[in-house]
Amino acid sequence: MISFIDTFRKLTDVFTKNPDSMIGKYILLITEKTNEIRLTFEKIESWRDIQQAKGTTLDLIGKGWGQERGNVSDEVLRLLILARIARNNSNGTFNNMIEVLARTLNTDPSTIKMRAMYEVTEGKKAAALRIEGLPIKALNDAGLSTSQFGFLVQRVAPAGVMVESINLQGTFRMSSIKDQVETSVEGFAPVDQSTGGTLSAIYEPSGEEDLPI
Repeated sequence: MISFIDTFRKLTDVFTKNPDSMIGKYILLITEKTNEIRLTFEKIESWRDIQQAKGTTLDLIGKGWGQERGNVSDEVLRLLILARIARNNSNGTFNNMIEVLARTLNTDPSTIKMRAMYEVTEGKKAAALRIEGLPIKALNDAGLSTSQFGFLVQRVAPAGVMVESINLQGTFRMSSIKDQVETSVEGFAPVDQSTGGTLSAIYEPSGEEDLPI
């Protein structure tokens, strides 16, 4: 940032070094406008990053990768763009899919496990996959619902492979001590919901609205 005081002190003795003088007011005006322009350019540069871009700037980044916004928030759109980029580089293997999903959700790949399945549809066997053990907290932190994540997995999966189900792991645990009160951050939540475990969830394909991916 350009300092008014530093600039003012650099004036030669020809000028009246009074902040309230005409030259002082002129330097104040110039430094303020110059700093505003500098901040604008810094924002333009930082918003080239998907993680920092917002609004229409993020829309333009998404369009560059062929990803439309639809009706999702900036946070979800960032995930969709990252998933689109990763999917473009995906080779379709389970390990690669796990890396793509983990990178999109910003979680450890070891938390995502995939199992090959086969579903019988209209008398024919279809290739399918099941995801197990993914912490539901990863979806909550990303701002995705279970159905939205299911659509995301389906888009990352190879053509012809369907998502059979997704098992999301919660943290809730029942007491391990019989006939005694046990206090734990993984148990029932108090009235203020300040602590307590989260319930697990299972996603299965349904007729819900798709994401624009």
